[in-house]
Amino acid sequence: MRERMLRFLSASERVWWVTGALSPPFIITLVIEGCELEPEALQEAVARAAAANPGAQAMLRSGLRRQRWVHGDRPPIVRRLSAPSQPGMLEGPAGLDGAPCIEVAVAPRSAVVFRVHHALMDGRGLYHFAEEVFRSLRGEPLLGGADHLTESQLELAPSISPRGVDLRRFVAATGLHQGAIQPVWGRRRVEGVWHDLLPRVANGVLRFARESACDAPVRFHIPVDLRRYAGQKSTSNLTGVISIDPKPGAGVAEIAAELTEKLATDEALRWVARVKMVEKLPLWLLRLGGKKKVKAAVSTSRFNATAILSNLGRVERGSFCAPGFEPQRIYWLPPCGPATAAAFGIIGDALGVELTVVLPVGLASEGRLDRLLDAVVDELNAHRQSTAASPGAATVPAVSR
Repeated sequence: MRERMLRFLSASERVWWVTGALSPPFIITLVIEGCELEPEALQEAVARAAAANPGAQAMLRSGLRRQRWVHGDRPPIVRRLSAPSQPGMLEGPAGLDGAPCIEVAVAPRSAVVFRVHHALMDGRGLYHFAEEVFRSLRGEPLLGGADHLTESQLELAPSISPRGVDLRRFVAATGLHQGAIQPVWGRRRVEGVWHDLLPRVANGVLRFARESACDAPVRFHIPVDLRRYAGQKSTSNLTGVISIDPKPGAGVAEIAAELTEKLATDEALRWVARVKMVEKLPLWLLRLGGKKKVKAAVSTSRFNATAILSNLGRVERGSFCAPGFEPQRIYWLPPCGPATAAAFGIIGDALGVELTVVLPVGLASEGRLDRLLDAVVDELNAHRQSTAASPGAATVPAVSR
């Protein structure tokens, strides 16, 4: 039977696929801790959610000229994990030709885990799919999604141009790379609420970086949800990126001002214009360029950004309730490529924030991962407000991945 094509890979999806090929798996993980769900009921809900959001069961196929997503013949499989501990480990679907790109796992008495290759979905897309699964478990109507939409389908105004390629490189917050590129991760929860949460996280990372690198150049990449330009929900990749370059002596106020200024413009769409430049390059050439980039990052300890700060916004716990299942904690792990210095995943609720960081082993050794997280936690603890005084101020929902 002839396979039905969903869409060609977009420019960003090609980049994420190559990144995953260099250091698999290149995945996004969403973990919803609570009591155990019955796998059979969960599998039925996943199947209904995938039928309403066809991108969730897409399979990758290679052609003579371009790779494409096709409609898979079955929904994502629900897998039972053997142990309840640490269900958000960095493993998951490889997303290669003919292989699943998304899976759902159940940890005994612990959590439901959603994992997806970043070539298929961004963080907001996976979050939407997880919400759809829980809507199905509750017997509610599903919203569906326009899964043919990617950043490549967005219409860019003539004034939005790539503005060239920025060849500058920036320090890692944790110092010198020791070689190993496999990702590891850490997690913290901080109780309280904050105005300017993301700038405060950035300031914690900045201060930690300054301890070892003095006034060396620092840059933050902030992924931004582009669905406001599309006007539709989608599980696919609809993410742009803005850059924040704190000057020597900058603090929370300066970072917040630069973030506000960039969000008020179409700066995130300029990233879309830049990434479109690779849309027609062959994957073997992208992979060769990726290998050189990884080698340079490891040998020089310089990166496109000091850290990626990815905020999914404030979670509504009711979105992840189901008969017999009450969510206790919800956190997520952003993707981290072999040439990434650090990727932070942020998600808030009414009482606090869940903070994770993923980075290569070569940048996390000798306790550096824990010290980096501790520095951010110290920054947040020093400036948190009363939850009674400022309900709902935990996150900046406009910024997400």
